[in-house]
Amino acid sequence: MSPDRLIPLFVPLGLAMFAGCASKVAQPSGFLSNPGQLQREKSITGPDYEYRSEADLPVAAGTRVHIAPVTVKLRRPGEVDAATRRRIADAFTAALRAEAAKRHRVVVGRRAAELEVRTVVTELEPSVPAINLTTSIYPSTRISSELRQAVSGEQMFTGEASTEIEVRRVADGRRIYAMMDHATGRKAIATSGSQWAPVEKLCERWAGDLAATMRGERRESGGDDERRERGRGRRR
Repeated sequence: MSPDRLIPLFVPLGLAMFAGCASKVAQPSGFLSNPGQLQREKSITGPDYEYRSEADLPVAAGTRVHIAPVTVKLRRPGEVDAATRRRIADAFTAALRAEAAKRHRVVVGRRAAELEVRTVVTELEPSVPAINLTTSIYPSTRISSELRQAVSGEQMFTGEASTEIEVRRVADGRRIYAMMDHATGRKAIATSGSQWAPVEKLCERWAGDLAATMRGERRESGGDDERRERGRGRRR
């Protein structure tokens, strides 16, 4: 029997397996003070929760910004080794600084800064490259992944991460921006051979989104596979 003929047999089983799944959203970790100030974001392209002080945005070009080193504080820290946590934190920090430097003056230490950016990663899940590569090439093996996407709005095997980011004025501690977001990586053959590559791409995208926010923009990434997938789940 061809694999395509097996699909109708797997659908009822798959729906039973994934019934009750819901598109995941970021949960407060204690990193952000007053998380209730953040509002649930309805946009497909926005983070799960967000606070924007419109009076303080956009941030003027040339503003001195301190990007604090990203920390990784997982709810289940034993699931990701220390070297990987450090690698993700360093890559995320570098991405945030590179994006900020395109418009602002990135300074070392908060004393010399006008704004401080603090970031934490609270969840990390690797992709499964072998399965990811297989489901990218052979459509008949995508049954469970597509069922998961249909029910929850997320794909399996592609890597996941959650983050919280906050921007404050150094002089008075006023919060001008904060966000919490959970996202899944993009399923692309180009990144399917590396377990953490999709997560690193998420960090780069979050850094770009923050830079756009500080320019006063709402970065539209509707062409991003992950955003479309999560958007389907949100509309359910």
